[in-house]
Amino acid sequence: VQKTEPILSALDGWLEDPRGRTIDELAIQAEIPQALMRAWASTLGLWEFASTDRPDPLSPNRRLLVNPSEGIGGYAFITGWVAEDALSILANSSDQPVRIPGNMLPKSIAVHPSPSRSICTAWKSPSAMRIDCRATVRHAHTECGNGIAWRLELRRGSLHQVLSSGFSNGANDVPIGPHTSLRIRPNDQIVLVIEPRDANHSCDLTQIDLSITSIQTENTPSETWNLAEQLHPNLLASNPHADAQGRAGVWEFFSEATLGAKQTGQGSVIPPASLLAKWFNEPEASKRQVLIADLQKRLVQASEDSSQSAKDTAANDPDTVLVRRLLSASGPFFLSAIEQSALKPSGLEPSSLEPNSKIASEPLGYGWSASMFGTEIAGNRLAQNDALIVGPKVLEIRLPAGIAAGTEWVASASLHPTAGKNGSVQLGLSVKKPERGTAPIPQTAEVSRDPNWTNVSRELMVSSPVLVSASGEAQARTEASFERFRDLFPIALCYNKIVPVDEVVTLTLFYREDEYLRKLMLDEQQTATLEKLWAELHFVSQDALKSVDAYEQLWQFATQDADPSAFEPLREPLLRKAAEFRKTMLDAQAKHVESVLDFAQRAYRQPLSDPQRQTLLNLYQNLRNTETPHEEAIELLVARVLVSPEFLYRVERPQEGTDQPTNISDLELANRLSYFLWASMPDDSLMDLARSGKLSEPETLRAQTRRMLKDPKAERMAVEFGTMWLHIRDLDTLDEKSESHFPEFAQIRGDLYREAILLFTDAMANDRSVLDLLASDYTFLNGRLAHYYGIPDVGPPEATEPWKRIEGVRKYARGGILTLGATLAKQSGASRTSPILRGNWLCEVVLGEKLPKPPKNVPVLAELPPEGFTERQLTERHSSDPACSKCHQRIDPYGFAMENYDAIGRYRVRDAAGNPIDASSRLPTGEAIRSFDDLRSHLENHRKEDFVRQFNRKLLGYALGRSVQLSDEPILKEILQRQSENSFSIQETVCQIVLSKPFRQIRGKDFRDPALEQ
Repeated sequence: VQKTEPILSALDGWLEDPRGRTIDELAIQAEIPQALMRAWASTLGLWEFASTDRPDPLSPNRRLLVNPSEGIGGYAFITGWVAEDALSILANSSDQPVRIPGNMLPKSIAVHPSPSRSICTAWKSPSAMRIDCRATVRHAHTECGNGIAWRLELRRGSLHQVLSSGFSNGANDVPIGPHTSLRIRPNDQIVLVIEPRDANHSCDLTQIDLSITSIQTENTPSETWNLAEQLHPNLLASNPHADAQGRAGVWEFFSEATLGAKQTGQGSVIPPASLLAKWFNEPEASKRQVLIADLQKRLVQASEDSSQSAKDTAANDPDTVLVRRLLSASGPFFLSAIEQSALKPSGLEPSSLEPNSKIASEPLGYGWSASMFGTEIAGNRLAQNDALIVGPKVLEIRLPAGIAAGTEWVASASLHPTAGKNGSVQLGLSVKKPERGTAPIPQTAEVSRDPNWTNVSRELMVSSPVLVSASGEAQARTEASFERFRDLFPIALCYNKIVPVDEVVTLTLFYREDEYLRKLMLDEQQTATLEKLWAELHFVSQDALKSVDAYEQLWQFATQDADPSAFEPLREPLLRKAAEFRKTMLDAQAKHVESVLDFAQRAYRQPLSDPQRQTLLNLYQNLRNTETPHEEAIELLVARVLVSPEFLYRVERPQEGTDQPTNISDLELANRLSYFLWASMPDDSLMDLARSGKLSEPETLRAQTRRMLKDPKAERMAVEFGTMWLHIRDLDTLDEKSESHFPEFAQIRGDLYREAILLFTDAMANDRSVLDLLASDYTFLNGRLAHYYGIPDVGPPEATEPWKRIEGVRKYARGGILTLGATLAKQSGASRTSPILRGNWLCEVVLGEKLPKPPKNVPVLAELPPEGFTERQLTERHSSDPACSKCHQRIDPYGFAMENYDAIGRYRVRDAAGNPIDASSRLPTGEAIRSFDDLRSHLENHRKEDFVRQFNRKLLGYALGRSVQLSDEPILKEILQRQSENSFSIQETVCQIVLSKPFRQIRGKDFRDPALEQ
C-alpha cells in the first residue's frame, strides 16, 4: 500500500511516453516489485503481457455480429447485422422516416438487444490521444415494452470503466456525456452498450449515436468520428468497419451476455468520479500527482484502521468504493501476493514423523494456522501450501470481509495414500457451518448433457464427490450404494416456469417422467389407465406432427449460424413417428363415426333405427365427399344429433289402428320415469331393464322407483317439482327485497333456497311422511342459516358448509314448509310482510282451495303503514272493503297467524315500527287461534287430508306433464287410500303414480277429441 504513489507516478510517466519499455522493465527502473507493478498494470488495463486465462467478467461470450441482412421491414434502404432473438444493429440510409415496426429516423442507426444478450457498438482508438466523447440514445418503439438500459464504457484491456449509465423509456433523446479529455491509448475502446430491462426485450428498438472528437495537439489536428453520420450509408461494408479515413477495424458491432439492470456500473474496479478515474483523465501532471498522493493516503488509512474499514463497507461514495475494491481479492495487492506465493516451490519431502496431533485444533484468527501446512505423515512431508485433515471434521476459516466479498474460494483435495484401499472421504465448502457427522453432503449442480441441439436433456452432477482410491473395495462399495439409491430416487427434471416463454421452438412437447410412479406405486389397472391417458393426449395434441414442424424450424435456424449436422440423426425417427401417427388417425376415423352413433343412441335415449343410423352415415359420407375435413365432419354430425327432435323432445309413438289407450314401450317408460324423478336421461341400469322388457313389470318398476328416489340425482325433482309447487323457484336470485330495509337478504337467500331443496330431497330419499312436509320437527341448516334463525350449536355464524339435519326446531318456531324462510320471504312485500299474500298462498297452494279472482280496481296497499297504524291495521282496513271482505275472511286469519315472521323469514315479536306483533285471529270455522303454533295444530288435526290431496294433485300433474283432469280423480282417490294405509309415505305416493295407467299409457293414434274438432 505504501508503494501506491511511486507505482502510479511511474505508470503516469509510462502512459505519457512508454519509450519502448515493458511493464517489467518499468518496475525494475522504478525499483518496484514486478508482481506488484504487474498487478497494478492489470488492474488499470495497461499490462499487455498480463495473463489471459481469466475470463473478462464484464464481457462473457463476446460475439461479433456476422449475419448481414437487407430489405428489413420491407424497405430496401433498411440494412443491418442481425442474430437470433431480434439482436441487431440497423441503418436507415434514406431521407424518410419509417416504422419497422419501431421508428427509424432518416440517416440513422438503431440497435435491438435480445433477452439475454446486449448489443454493443464500439469505437477503437487508432493511436494514443485525448478525446471528448458524447452519445445519444432514444427508445424508438415507445408504444410497448419497458424500455432499455444503457452504459457508456471506456475499455482498456481487462478494464471496463463505466463512464455513465442509465435507462431510456420514452420518445425523447437521452444525452450521454460529454466526457472530456479522456486519456486514450492505442486499441482502447469507447463502447455504447444497450441491453433489455428485466430480460424483457420486446419493443426494444433503440436509436443511437456516438461521437468521438480528438483534442488537437501541436503535432496532430483534431478529428471527429460520428457513428450515424459516417456509417448509415454503408453499414454492411464490413464488421469490424473502417472509419471515414479508411482505417480498418475502428468501428465494431458485437453482443455480450447481459449484466442486468442491478449490476450496471458495478463491475468496473475504477468507479466513475473516483480519485483513480480523475487521475487517469486529468490533463495536468501536477494535479495528477495530487490525486495520487490522496489515493495513497486513503489506502494506508483503510489498511491500518480495520474498524474504519468495516464501517466503510456500507459506504457508496466513489472513493470509498475504490479503496474497498483495490484492497479486495480482485485488487492489485492481493493479486500480487498470490503471484508471489505461486512462485514458491512445492512437493513432498521424506520424513519419518507421525501425523501432527494438533492439526486444525488451535484457535483460528484470519485463515488457518501455519502449523497445519507442510506437516509430516508416514515419513513424507506435505508441500508448504498443503494441509492434512483427518475426517470426519468441520474446519472453519475466517476471511476479511473486504477480501472475501464477491470472490469464489476454491480448494483442491485428494485422498492421502495412507488411507489405503478402503478409505473414502467427501469434502464440501459452505458459508454455513454444518453439523458434525458422516452423512453425504447434499450439493448438486445441473449441466447440459448435449449442448449441440437441445438444452432440455440434462443430468445432475454431484459437486461434492466421494474420494476413494483409484482401485479398491471403497470404490466398489460406494458405487454400489449410489446405484441402489439412484434406482429408487432418479434424476428429477423440474421446469419451474408455468409458461415456458423462452422455449418457442422445441422438440420435447411433453416430458414424461412417470417411470418410477408406475414401477413403485401403480398396479396393472392403474398403469393401463395412465397409458390410455397418455395415448389420448398424444392423439388430441398431434404432437408427432408438430414435432416435425418444430424440427424443420430448428433445422433452418441451425443452417444460419450453427452446424445442422447435429440434427440429422433425429430426422428419420421423427418422420417415421409422424407417418405412423397419420395411419393411426386414418384408422381412427371409422371409430369416431361409430362413437357418434353410440352418442346418438344415448342422446335419443333409445336404440337407433336403421333409417336413423343410415341418415347419419349418409350425412358423414356426403360431408367427406365435399372435401370437408374429418374433424369438421364429426363436429357437424354431432350438431345434427343435438338438433334432432329425438334429442330435443321426449318422443313417444302411439299405437296405430286404435283409439284406446295402450301401454308405452319399456324404453319410453324408462324415459318417463327418469325425467319424472331425475329431470334427466335414464342411467344404464334403467336402460338395461327397458331393453330386456322387464321394466314394465310392477315389482321391477316399484323397485327402480325407490332406487332412483335414493339417488343423489333425485335432488333435481326437489328443484323442478318442490320449488315450483311452493312458488319459490329461483329464490336464490330474487332481487325484489328493499336493500335499505333488508341488506342481509342478498347473502342469505341462497341458504334459504337450499334449505327447502334439502327438505324435499330428504323426504323422498328417506321415505318420510307427506305430513312431515307440513309440520316436521326438523330442518336442514348450515352455520350461517342457523345463526340467521337464532338456532344455537350448529356451526360458526359465517360457515356455509356443512349442512346438517337438525332435530327439535319447533321450539325455535321452525319445522315444515310453512316456516321455511324461503316461503315466508317469497310471500311478502319488498319492505314489509303481507298477511294477504301468505294467507292466499296457504289456501290455494298448500290446501288447494279455489278462491275467486280479486275485483278490478282494488287499491294497492302502501309499502309502509301510515303513521299511527300497524301493519295489521293497514291490512284490516283494506280487507274491510265489502267487495273484498268475503275472501279476506278466508285468507287473512292464516296470514295474521304468520305475522311473527318478518318479510325475509326471521322470527320477531315486534314489527319494524316497534309495535308488538298480534298473531291472533279467528278462522272461518269460528276457531280462535292465538299464534302460529295454533295454526299448525289446526292444519295437522283438521286439514291434513286437504294438504295431502293437494300434494298428490300437484305431484301427479308434474309426473304427467299436464294439468290434472276430472278423469284423474279416481286415481287420486286411490292414491290417498293407499297413503293412509302406509303412513302417508312419499315413496309409496310416487310408486302409485308411476304404476297408474295415465303414467304408463298413451292414447291410440286414432283417438279423436270431439271438442277439438268443433
